[in-house]
Amino acid sequence: MEAPIFVRFMPLNAHFFKKTFHFSFQARTSRGTMTQKDSWFLKVWDERTPEVVGIGEAGPLAGLSPEKPEEVEQQLEQVVAWISKNLAPGDVGSQDVVQRLAKQHRLSSSVLFAVETALLDLKNGGRRVIFQNGFLGQKMYFLQPKIVYKSYSEYHCFIITFW
Repeated sequence: MEAPIFVRFMPLNAHFFKKTFHFSFQARTSRGTMTQKDSWFLKVWDERTPEVVGIGEAGPLAGLSPEKPEEVEQQLEQVVAWISKNLAPGDVGSQDVVQRLAKQHRLSSSVLFAVETALLDLKNGGRRVIFQNGFLGQKMYFLQPKIVYKSYSEYHCFIITFW
């Protein structure tokens, strides 16, 4: 008779931290102006490969988002505890796991977004990419003529983000 094989369950690690962004201008919203904004960042990693970290942001807007800052922190504490006890590396890409976590802890939209993006980022190698598409692989020399054309033809304002 063969000896049983025991596999140790190795859950993922998780941590969150708060960062306050101070604006160099007064950002206007429908509820007034903001000079700063708080965001919470969720980090998720496998201790076997600690250099690969998935990061997600919970960034509710004060006065506009339904959740309060203390609720965000409380929910993130619950998420970190749950991930550290229940989530295995093989579960990272499972939407069922995310939905189960969201339902079990009644996560707000900003915390759910942080969880989803942190896990997708981890799944994609911690490269700050939550999904792959053809646009992400394009080179700037291909896009530049289109950007110039669009800016002269029909748009008055546009935003380009490269990271």
